[in-house]
Amino acid sequence: MNPKFSIITCTKDSEQYLEQNIKSVSEQTFNDFEHILVDGQSSDKTIEIICKYQNQFPDRVISIIRSPKGIADAMNEGIKRAKGEYIICLHSDDLFNDKNVLKDTAEFLKKHQPDWTYAKEMLIDSNGKEIKLFINMNLFRSGSERFFSKYLLKYFNFVRHQSVFIKKRCF
Repeated sequence: MNPKFSIITCTKDSEQYLEQNIKSVSEQTFNDFEHILVDGQSSDKTIEIICKYQNQFPDRVISIIRSPKGIADAMNEGIKRAKGEYIICLHSDDLFNDKNVLKDTAEFLKKHQPDWTYAKEMLIDSNGKEIKLFINMNLFRSGSERFFSKYLLKYFNFVRHQSVFIKKRCF
């Protein structure tokens, strides 16, 4: 049976933040997911960190080490290999806000069954200081009766892909 979520993390010399990313994923209370890490032949300890994580969770962690061709290519490779119903690209310096992100998202998806959904995203600096909160608005939540909500993404993309869960079939 395929997992509910495929979390794709692209890495290239990412040892500085990767363990925080892995911790935020591995500590999720909802466990129906796979974590796909696509590395562009890192020269630091990134691959060592990925191997340790994969050894700890061999049924859940998939590592792909390949020649670097850019982050878009790495995300596409992860998407191609993903088996989850929903995909999120959580970069190596990104984390889930708390241990219930996947559980809360799964409950929302079960109730509403959208093709994609997004969440708030907090930008923080390397010291943990909050810089900016993205998507602190309800433009799409009131339904399509709002004229501008139908066309907003076409002209102004305020939804950052690190906070988007999208059905695999949409790719």
